[in-house]
Amino acid sequence: MFPMLTSRPRPARIPRTANADRRYLLDRSRAIQHHICMNRTNDGMADLVRACASLNFGGITPEGGELEFYRALNGEMITFVKSLPASMQSEAMLFSMRYAGIRIGEELDFFHNYHAPVWSVIYWTAAGRIAPGIMRDGITAHAMAMLLHSLDDHLADGELPATHLTLLIRSQAWHLMQETLARYGGALNGGPDAAAGIMDEYYAAIGDSNAPDTIGEYCARFRKQMATGLIVPHLTAMHASGGPVLAGIVRSAGECFGVAWRLLDDIQDLGKDIRRGRRTAIYCLLPEEGRVLWDGICSDTGACAVNDGLSRLDGIIREAGIIGSAVGIMSNELVQAAALAGEAGLDGLAEEYRILMEPLLGWVPE
Repeated sequence: MFPMLTSRPRPARIPRTANADRRYLLDRSRAIQHHICMNRTNDGMADLVRACASLNFGGITPEGGELEFYRALNGEMITFVKSLPASMQSEAMLFSMRYAGIRIGEELDFFHNYHAPVWSVIYWTAAGRIAPGIMRDGITAHAMAMLLHSLDDHLADGELPATHLTLLIRSQAWHLMQETLARYGGALNGGPDAAAGIMDEYYAAIGDSNAPDTIGEYCARFRKQMATGLIVPHLTAMHASGGPVLAGIVRSAGECFGVAWRLLDDIQDLGKDIRRGRRTAIYCLLPEEGRVLWDGICSDTGACAVNDGLSRLDGIIREAGIIGSAVGIMSNELVQAAALAGEAGLDGLAEEYRILMEPLLGWVPE
């Protein structure tokens, strides 16, 4: 709303020249237009963003031996903090709790933001066939890999500042992961080479500056960018079976699940990604007109231009069924993951992949 005029308005300032008069009127027109645009919401895009943010996988509640395994993973974080210099341990513990969203007095659940198959794949694959002493190294290495996957991303993109504490946590976690991976893989014929090869794939993908153009390229890139989380599952399968066949199946299933999770994140973060101009899976699915709008919104400083861009982009996303296409890819990846796990006799893991998929079936953004 514009402010109401008083009964005795002050006289407007009269520009002294014709050019000044034109500039004055143009500036006033722009100010009025800006006011209108800033107070006009883009209901369509806002509704779409809200609907996308509400999408999630089905919930999995670990029980029995799986729950004990998960608690052991969390216990590794306590051991990790105790491995730091004594003067930094309290600060590191508080940081780790804040980073995981844990309040004082709550259960120390450092990995609650990770969907179960990220770690349960190790439990289902090991199935009690690996000696506890050897398994302990695998658990430690995977706990550090889970921490580093998130921490490295946030340090690299600036969401976390590079302080002495965060750098200490990062370097010690990396050291501990490498140390325990060397022991866990060292007991296997071909284990060290397998671990090194997967790690190399990770850094090759992370260091690739060529932006993927298609959804296929995007998904293929992420299969390698999540590789650090697949090293321990791969080695665990080698321990459990004595050969590479099961390891290949477990890794492929994990990659399918990882791609589905990547697309879920891209759907949930639709609004933030548009504002920041991040080229996600949704961007890769857009036609050229939509991509131009997506790229332009984050660089446009005019409120009306942004609102118009959002409105047009919302129409393109809905008309082309972009979100539905992304959900369809997610579902297909989880179907494939469940089929692979079932083929390998990992019925518990296959069931978890199916549970994740349940809310996706028939889901459409309102």
